[in-house]
Amino acid sequence: MAYNKHNFISNFNTLESEFISTAIYDRYYLNQRKSLFLIDGKIGYSYAHGRIDPVGFINEYNGEIVSSLGMGIHLPSTRKISMLIQVGMNHLKTNGVFTFNFRGGNSTAYSRKPIHPYVGIALEF
Repeated sequence: MAYNKHNFISNFNTLESEFISTAIYDRYYLNQRKSLFLIDGKIGYSYAHGRIDPVGFINEYNGEIVSSLGMGIHLPSTRKISMLIQVGMNHLKTNGVFTFNFRGGNSTAYSRKPIHPYVGIALEF
């Protein structure tokens, strides 16, 4: 499970979207040496929830399929602990409607396909 938060500007409005995603993850090791080079990927679904801000902004959006591809190196430190360093790209598609309730309301529909690069450092036990 993962938590993702995105900020973007649409028609001079700064919008936020928050997702909780569940995914299937797999990794493939390219060699069998002490330092293991790997490629990994995940595919899953992101669950979204719209927000109502105190000043009357309503941002309703839906969740979609989320995917990620990456590569990295797995460095064993001891028998029980190893370090993982990786880079990759995340992809998530979402559609939504942003509404400002002032003098009858003003709506803007949007479709976003953010692709985010990432760098990860992790300790595995």
